[in-house]
Amino acid sequence: YTNLVENTRKYFSGKTVGDVGCNAGYLSILLANDEATSVMGFDIHELDLAAAEIFASRMCDDPSAISFHKGHVSENIDSLLSCETIFFVRSIYHLGKDADMLINKLNPGTTVIIECNEGHKKKLPNPDEIIPRPGKRLALKINVIPFLEERGFHIDDIFENVDNVVVATKK
Repeated sequence: YTNLVENTRKYFSGKTVGDVGCNAGYLSILLANDEATSVMGFDIHELDLAAAEIFASRMCDDPSAISFHKGHVSENIDSLLSCETIFFVRSIYHLGKDADMLINKLNPGTTVIIECNEGHKKKLPNPDEIIPRPGKRLALKINVIPFLEERGFHIDDIFENVDNVVVATKK
């Protein structure tokens, strides 16, 4: 995650950040310890969130700058809409139709940072076919880019981290 933080710093510095699918909170903690104003981690797994709380209390420079929230995107929509930058590290494809709902509701100026998961390519029929719709297809850069563009986003950056990373801002 340190490489991801370094490569995306200009997109989250001084901003309220969301980490969708935060797991045990490692990226959330790195963001809070870097230049994010505040960080909200979101996950559906209670045990991951409990671990995140423990790790944050031990590793976060300012524990008041970080919070964790349980539940699906639809249950946390107001908190997510207050974020200026939202990270989806190998998570947007898990949201199903909630990915479409969230992306459509985001405010103009909101930046999304999506790390894809090219490993899903082998799980898809016709993996090189471009089908920009919610679900497993959003694990691939070739689908994430048109998905975002069709919903009013400008692609700001594309780079490699563990997999392809797409950075886009809502117009």
